Amino acid sequence: MAGERRGFGGSVKGDDVGSLTARQGRTIVGVGLASAVVNLDFMGFTITLPAIGQDLDAGGSELEWIMNGYLLAYAAPLIAIGRVGDLLGLRRVGIAGAVLFMLFAAVSGLAESPLVLILSRMAQGLGSAMIFVIGFSMVSRAATGPNHAVAIGYCVAFAAIGSVLGPFVAGLVTDLFSWRMFFWLGGVLMGLGLLAMVVLMDKDEPVGEKAPIDWAGFFLLTASLASVIFALELVQRWGWLSFWAWAALSIGLLGSFLFYRLERRIAAPLVDFALARNVRFLGSCLVSVLVLFPYGALTYFLSLYLQHILGYSALQCGSIFLAMTIPVALLSFVSGPISAKLGILVAVVGSCLLMTAAFVLFGFAHGQFALTFVLVGLVVIGAGRGIFMGVTSSLGMAAVSADKAGAASGILQTVRNVSLPLGVATAGALFRTWENERLAELFDLAGNRLSDKMQNDIMGLLSGTPQTRDKLTQLVPAVADRVHLVVDEAFSFAFRNVMFLSIAFCVAGLLVAVYYFDRRDEAVTETDGMKGE
Repeated sequence: MAGERRGFGGSVKGDDVGSLTARQGRTIVGVGLASAVVNLDFMGFTITLPAIGQDLDAGGSELEWIMNGYLLAYAAPLIAIGRVGDLLGLRRVGIAGAVLFMLFAAVSGLAESPLVLILSRMAQGLGSAMIFVIGFSMVSRAATGPNHAVAIGYCVAFAAIGSVLGPFVAGLVTDLFSWRMFFWLGGVLMGLGLLAMVVLMDKDEPVGEKAPIDWAGFFLLTASLASVIFALELVQRWGWLSFWAWAALSIGLLGSFLFYRLERRIAAPLVDFALARNVRFLGSCLVSVLVLFPYGALTYFLSLYLQHILGYSALQCGSIFLAMTIPVALLSFVSGPISAKLGILVAVVGSCLLMTAAFVLFGFAHGQFALTFVLVGLVVIGAGRGIFMGVTSSLGMAAVSADKAGAASGILQTVRNVSLPLGVATAGALFRTWENERLAELFDLAGNRLSDKMQNDIMGLLSGTPQTRDKLTQLVPAVADRVHLVVDEAFSFAFRNVMFLSIAFCVAGLLVAVYYFDRRDEAVTETDGMKGE
C-alpha cells in the first residue's frame, strides 16, 4: 500500500517490515488483553491453593482436581476449537470464551465446596482455550506477510506480562482479602478484555466447512485422559491395589487405543498421526512431554511447600515465584537468537540441563530450607523453561510443511498442556504414598505405630497443613510436641522424591533430544524437517 500509514507501529512509509496497521494493532490489543488475563489467572492460581484447601476443607486429591480439571478442560479441546472457529467465525468464538471465563470466575469465587470449584474451573479452562487458540489465529489472519512475526511477538508480550504478574497479584489479593477475590478480580479484568475484543476487533466471517469436526475423537480423547487422571487420584485415596483405580486406568488406556484406531481410519482426524513420521516434529513432542511432565508437579507442590512447611504467606510465596516467571518471560523472547548462535541441539540440551540442575537443588529440600536455594532453583528452572519452550516450538513448527502447520501447532500445544495434569496426578499419587510411608516410619521410630485406620483418617487431609498436625495430635497425643517436625519431614521426604523423579524425566528428555536432534543443520528448513515423512 503506497503512501503514509499510521498504525500500531507508528507513522511509516509504504510496506516497511515490522510496521502494523491500525486494524492489526486493534486486533492485537483485543486478543492480548484477554490472553494476559488468562495467563495471570493460570500462573497465580497455584498460590491460592493452600488458602482454598483450608477454607473449603479440601484434601490433596481434591486440590489436584481443582487444578487438573482446569488443565484438562484447557488442553483436550485445543485442536477442535480451531476448527469450530473456522466454521462459526473466530471473533465470535473468542468472545464466547471470554464470556465463559468471566461468568465462571464469579462462580469460582462463590464456591462453597470443592466440587463446585472443580466444575467452575473446568468451565474457565474451556474458556481459556477458546481465547488462546482463536486469539492467535485472528492475529495470524490480520497480520500476514512481513508483519506476522511482529504481531505474534506483541501477543506473546501481552501473555508474558500476565504470567509474570500472576503469582504476585494472587499472593497480594489472597493476603489482603481472600482467594475468592482473586477469581473475582480475574473476572473483572476479563470483562475489560471482552470489551476490548468487542470494540476493537473487526468482525470476521466463517471460512466454510473445509472438513467436519471429529467429535467422536474429541470425546474419546477427553474421556481417556480424564480416566487416567481419575485413576491416579483414586490411588491416593485407596492405594495402588485399588480395583477401581485399575479399572479407571484400564478404561483410559482402552479409550486411548480406540482413539488411535479411529484417527487412523477417518478422513478428517483430530490428530494426524502421519506427523509422527516427521522425525523432528516427533522429537519436539516427545521432549516436551518428558520435560514438562514434572513442571506442573513442581508448581503445585512448591506452593504448598513454601506456605505450609517453610511458613511463607501467600504474598511472600507469590513474590518468590517471580524468580521463575520473569526468566521464563524474558528468555522466551531470546530463545531464537540463542538457538541460532549455539545450534538447536546445544540449546535444547542446555535448557534440559538447567531444569535438571534446578530439580537436583530442590532434591535437598527440608523443613529449614534456605530461601536463597529456593530462589536460585526457581531462576534456573525459569531460564531453562524459557529457552526450552521457544526452541522446541520453533523446531517443531519449522519441521512441517505449511499445509500441515495448523494441525502440527494444535498437536504440539495439546501434547504440552496434557503433560501438565498428567504430571500433577502421577506425582500426587506417588507423593501421598511416600508421605504416608514416611509418617508411619517416623511414628514407628517414636514407638507409636500408626494403625491402618489412623492412616486412613489422615489420607484425605491436605499434606503439611495445620489440620494434618491437629489430626495426628488427636490420634497420637504422646508425640504432640513432635508432630510439627514429623509432618514437615514427611512432606519434605515426599517432595524430595518427586524432585528425584523429575530429574529422571528431564534426563530422559535430554537423551531423546540427543537422539532426534543432530548438529548437522543449524537452521531447520521445512524440506529437511519433512525428510522423515
